[in-house]
This record gives sequence, C-alpha cells and structure tokens, in this order.
Amino acid sequence: MKRIGLIAAGFAISVIPTLAATHTQVFECPAGGSLWFGLRAGDVRITRGADPEHIVLRYTPDPKKPDEENKVQIRSYVRGSQVRLEVKAPVSLSVDAEVQVPSPISLEVHLTGGDLTVEGVDGDKSLQLLAGDLKVDIGTLQKVRDAEVSVRVGDVEVPPIGEVRGWLGHTWRYQGNGQYRLYAHTSFGDASLLAK
Repeated sequence: MKRIGLIAAGFAISVIPTLAATHTQVFECPAGGSLWFGLRAGDVRITRGADPEHIVLRYTPDPKKPDEENKVQIRSYVRGSQVRLEVKAPVSLSVDAEVQVPSPISLEVHLTGGDLTVEGVDGDKSLQLLAGDLKVDIGTLQKVRDAEVSVRVGDVEVPPIGEVRGWLGHTWRYQGNGQYRLYAHTSFGDASLLAK
C-alpha cells in the first residue's frame, strides 16, 4: 500500500504545470501619440496606465512550452507620433499580453487568435480580431471621433451605446451628432452594444 501511495504522489507532482515567466518592457510614448499593436495568438488586455509618458508591456509565453520562450521577440519603433509594438513568436507558441497605455491615446490593434479586452482608455480605436471574443469600453464619447471593431469569428461587446445582436455578416453603425462614429462588424458571432 505504501508503494502505491508513493507512485500516486509522484504522478500528482509530475502534472503540476510550471509557472509562466512574465516579462516587462517599457516604451516612451510621445505626447498625443498613438499605439499600433500586433500579436498573432494569445489573449490581450489593454488598460489605462498611471504613467502619461510611457507604455508598459507585460507578456507571458505559454508555460507548457518553456523551450520556445526565448524565441519571443518584441519589435518596436516610433514613426512620427505613433509607437509600433509587435510581439513575434513561433506559430506553435501563444503569448498573453497586458498593455498599459496613457489615456487618451489612439489605438490600432491587430490580433489573429485570442480574446481582446480594452478598458478605461479614451481615444479613437481600430480593433481587428480574426478569431476570439472582443470586449471594449469605448471610453468617454466626447473624446472619441471614430471607433471601429471587427471580429471574423467570435463575439463583440461594446458598451455603452445601444443594444443589438449580430448575425452572419452583421454590421452595426452609429453616428451621433457628428461627434463620434462606431462601426462594429462580426462575420460569425454576436455583436452586443449595451445600452447607455
């Protein structure tokens, strides 16, 4: 009986996943600048940061593939007032990212697969997701001229505008008194724009 107990305990220890290493990088952001962010696969959360002059990127590669962690590359450069950040990783490796940005800031995000959440960030937005769910708080509408969110396969939730449920190829648009425009599109999934 003791032998069986030891085998079972050894098996339990062997299935405990290793902790994922989280990496942090900080980038200067010009006043009144914008951010272009790209990631192939993984979950992305973009929030308002406390630092008005810097963008903070924290990323965590898939802990089940520790041998590929050192293959993740962060490409960054500034073009005019736009900061461009791209997380490059092998096709077999997903990377989760949290990005803290100054607010207001114009955002352009491209994500191939995973969930994208944007919270508490004022400014124009262009958010494109191929497969996954997108949840975005548009921000203070007085500070938004344009917001465009697009998901090919998945759901879109954009509060606080009005309510609509999408269908195949559904596009929903709102233009309010010339102050802001919202375009939400999903090919396969629901678009939910919650009442103000």
